[in-house]
Amino acid sequence: MLPSSYSTSSLPPHPPPSPYPNNALGILLVLLGIFLINEIINSTSYFVGLASLIPIGILAVFMIVVSLFLAIVDPFRRKASEMLLPPPTIYRSREFITRRRSCQQQCVICMEDFVDGDCCRVLPTCNHTFHLMCIDPWLTSQLTCPICRNPISTAYDLC
Repeated sequence: MLPSSYSTSSLPPHPPPSPYPNNALGILLVLLGIFLINEIINSTSYFVGLASLIPIGILAVFMIVVSLFLAIVDPFRRKASEMLLPPPTIYRSREFITRRRSCQQQCVICMEDFVDGDCCRVLPTCNHTFHLMCIDPWLTSQLTCPICRNPISTAYDLC
């Protein structure tokens, strides 16, 4: 049985650190490759014979290293909406919702009135309330409130 005012589900723990590797490593690899290619090109005047093959070999090794680096990084990339946590689920009575927001007595997505025990989400940036099953599909494709278009920019906005 749900209380007459409201209860919130327990908040999830803070999100894990970003899976993206440090950009400094990528920049360092690119600069190292440019330096090596420059050194090989400038030193070809000292070598005879195989000197023309050395820059091609170094370039090939550099391209393989960069390809491997990108192959490791790409699986960790996700859309922003997948990295965000949903707002907490809130079970509220219709009386509590309408008392807080007298103008919003229904979910604007499905146009149904809120009833006792509805499973709802309240967006923290604007305090608009929606049925859980109505707002979740919206939040997977849009990072804004459907009513006021107020942006939901980070996971901290959703906690």
